[in-house]
Amino acid sequence: MESLIRWWVRIRVSPNLLMLIIVTAGWLGCAI
Repeated sequence: MESLIRWWVRIRVSPNLLMLIIVTAGWLGCAI
């Protein structure tokens, strides 16, 4: 999953940083 996130970040670095945080938080919530 981390590699997928890194790949996604590589495509959308700054414009959707907030979205990345939301997705990461949501994934962590599901993981727990």
